[in-house]
Amino acid sequence: MRLIKRFLIFASCIFMLTACGTNDYQSREITEEISGNSAAEKVDYDLTEMTSDMVYAMVYQTMADPQEYSGKKFRIDGTFYPVYYEPTKKYYYYCVIKDAAACCAQGIEFVWDDGRHIYPDEYPEENSDIVVEWTFETYREAGDDNLYCRLSDAKIWKENNK
Repeated sequence: MRLIKRFLIFASCIFMLTACGTNDYQSREITEEISGNSAAEKVDYDLTEMTSDMVYAMVYQTMADPQEYSGKKFRIDGTFYPVYYEPTKKYYYYCVIKDAAACCAQGIEFVWDDGRHIYPDEYPEENSDIVVEWTFETYREAGDDNLYCRLSDAKIWKENNK
């Protein structure tokens, strides 16, 4: 039941995000590096180089077969979106990506570095464009048998459109 409530809350938020806005992912420049690491580190899957349809399909595949991607390093660009979940009394942070028509969205949960960053002080503004680099992992919440996917040890960079 908690999983359904969590999903419904997140899906509602995503619906609100996709109701308006543009999908201009063409020419971007990383303008402010937040994490201190180089964006040129080697990754197994660089989704920033894929078309938006391919990114959408790849994200779906990671959720459908998480064991295949566990421990792999990814890079993706999308929109930063935090969600507070009352039952766990925690914020969850997502990089939200859209498909080519900008009608559908998928959010990937991430944990920035070791999870010690303070929200909202140290995080990007809500709905800002970001690049996230991470290691894919699965986890379970205490007292919950559901398997969740997230991006661990994430590095985040803010982006601005040119």
